[in-house]
Amino acid sequence: MKEKAAYLRGLIEGLGIDETTKEGKVIKAMSELLGELAEAVDGIDEDVTRAYDQINDLSDELEDLEADPVGTGPFHYVSRSPQENIVLEKFSDYWDTENQAYLDKVTFRIVKDSNAVVTNLKSGTLDMYARLSSTQTAQLAEDSDFTIYDGGMNLVQALYLNNAVEPLNNVKVRQALCYAANRQEVLDMIADGKGTIIGSSMFPAFGKYYVPELSERYNQDIEKAKELLKEAGYPDGFELTITVPNNYQQHIDTAQVLVEQLKAIGVTAKIQQVEWDSWLSDVYADRKFQSTVVGVDAAYLTGRALLERFTSTSSKNFINYSNEEYDKLYQQVKTSTDEEEQVELYKKMETLLCDDAANLYIEDMACEVALRSDFAGYRFYPLYVQDMTKIYKVK
Repeated sequence: MKEKAAYLRGLIEGLGIDETTKEGKVIKAMSELLGELAEAVDGIDEDVTRAYDQINDLSDELEDLEADPVGTGPFHYVSRSPQENIVLEKFSDYWDTENQAYLDKVTFRIVKDSNAVVTNLKSGTLDMYARLSSTQTAQLAEDSDFTIYDGGMNLVQALYLNNAVEPLNNVKVRQALCYAANRQEVLDMIADGKGTIIGSSMFPAFGKYYVPELSERYNQDIEKAKELLKEAGYPDGFELTITVPNNYQQHIDTAQVLVEQLKAIGVTAKIQQVEWDSWLSDVYADRKFQSTVVGVDAAYLTGRALLERFTSTSSKNFINYSNEEYDKLYQQVKTSTDEEEQVELYKKMETLLCDDAANLYIEDMACEVALRSDFAGYRFYPLYVQDMTKIYKVK
């Protein structure tokens, strides 16, 4: 384009066009504009070339990062065997000198068969296992070689409802489902009564953001549930599909209890088990489902981590929840610089989710961790991760 601009300028000069006339001024302006466009395009070409070079360099670095990841934590990466294990070692140059790791080496192993967990623990193949089932806990309860730690999983387990499909797009139907459920019975059936009943998308570890009284909003009331279904136009109930990832037995167990409870209001529910990859693509990404039992965790310790996803335009809003007031509250959170005000706004958002019965909230599931008695110091972290820095060897 630069060449064409130069050619036009030379043509103007060669033809002796009078640039003081109206026609001459127009041609001159066109020539100058073409020259400026040529400069801009050349600049863009250079930027694109640099961008491609940077992308190629970054791709090379990412390939290296996959084989040898770099972080800033108390452990550094040693090796990974896909579907087998990840090996970490203590990072002696960790910046936080007061919180250095005690253990020299940690190996995270993938246990493909949950039935082999107790055997692996007792044989010494494993020293620690998080999120034991109630059966596994019972098998280890009298074993002096292990200490069982009790805490919460720090996630929101719920029957998540697709608010955009019939009949779940009717708030009265969703409320009826909530009134039909006996959440304490769910805890009793799947975890010997352990766990914390919740009433919205927030769990107790979040402290100031948590609204405990919401857990009592939908105490079981079968007659109320039937009345709501009648008002919604479903006096005889309806059919409901509960999609559950087949690699989470506790969610499958929860779904089975709900299936039985919902029969009391005429709702015939069936469980559809799917592979985890299918759940991610079909349920979470494409939103092709009626309901699903899963646990949603948080990536960081603010109300935003759990509540932003339910704004109407969020790509993470897999339940298709839509409420203008909720969206406005979130916009106020984003513009507020006062922490107390933000906390109150988040609580109002939680309350809206509860009032709208966006989901049938169940619990922050109990988390029981087995740790060999040779070790101590295990602490529950507020997020859905394992903090190995505090564990130390005592024998």
